[in-house]
Amino acid sequence: QTGLRAFKTGGTGGTAAWAFARQCLRSTRIAVVGMDFGYCLDTPLEQTQEWNMLKDKPNVAEFYPRHNGYWGEAYTSPTYWWYRSNFLDLLDGSTVTNCSGAGLLYGEGVRCMELETWLNGL
Repeated sequence: QTGLRAFKTGGTGGTAAWAFARQCLRSTRIAVVGMDFGYCLDTPLEQTQEWNMLKDKPNVAEFYPRHNGYWGEAYTSPTYWWYRSNFLDLLDGSTVTNCSGAGLLYGEGVRCMELETWLNGL
């Protein structure tokens, strides 16, 4: 323990870009692409970020729960689910539009739509 304060981050480059757009540029209309916080169902577990740490655990598949997102079912990992939770907390009353077309970024403060639809609304 260092005695220093810690704070949550979204854990991704996309979160850093969102924070820059929101706080530095003062943007209120922000769309994100590729912030899916999950994996398509056909992605082998061996290609996930945590596979090398989890592969020897009993019932390893339990670490990769499936969720039904806006665009359908996907699975996540412990790290991605934590990043997602932190990102949703960071929204803190603001709104983001998820134009990823897949994945698990949904919930309070998140609108989901196709990128073309969002761009046509500019």
